Amino acid sequence: MSKNASGIGCAVQLGIFALIVIGGLLILQSVLNLPASIFNAPPPTPTTVTLPPALDVINKQPRLQTAAYTLSTVADARQKVGLLQQEQRVLLVACGKVTAGIDLSKLTSDNVQTNGERVTIQLPPAEIFDALLIEDADPPCTYVAFRSDGILLEAAKDLETIARRQVIETFQQSALDQGILYEATQNAQTELRRLLFAVGYKAVDFKP
Repeated sequence: MSKNASGIGCAVQLGIFALIVIGGLLILQSVLNLPASIFNAPPPTPTTVTLPPALDVINKQPRLQTAAYTLSTVADARQKVGLLQQEQRVLLVACGKVTAGIDLSKLTSDNVQTNGERVTIQLPPAEIFDALLIEDADPPCTYVAFRSDGILLEAAKDLETIARRQVIETFQQSALDQGILYEATQNAQTELRRLLFAVGYKAVDFKP
């Protein structure tokens, strides 16, 4: 027998086998009353990605501190007391820290709009959070370097308090002059982009 005849014979046998299998399946369907769809491939299942609400992601950090300045200065507080107008004086060497950021608890749904994978945010203005003296440094960086209470006068108890208050006010104004609020805003935008990108958003815009 030739190779062509042998190949044709194999093809015929395969065709007959296929018809037997199909016929058997049809008979099985008829006998068991199975739905025709059982022999069909299941339809594809669509994948749905649901992003968490942007406002919920943002409000996990309601007080977002994004800038901190460390400053130092010397305050010289003086006052005249008594009939002789003696001078009392406190010379305070001080260092401190000013922090700023965005209070995200002030955000509402009106300030955060989503459109698919894009978020548009209108942030509240940056603000100073704290302006404090550093008291626990080792060696100390806030201390009274010189004190003079005059002759036969009670110690000026309030003079150091006045000096400390002046220093804190100076630190806060200095931080404002150096642009701490602008830096806090820029850093807050960077941090919020990172948070929202991490949960699946693709674009984050900020209104001025």
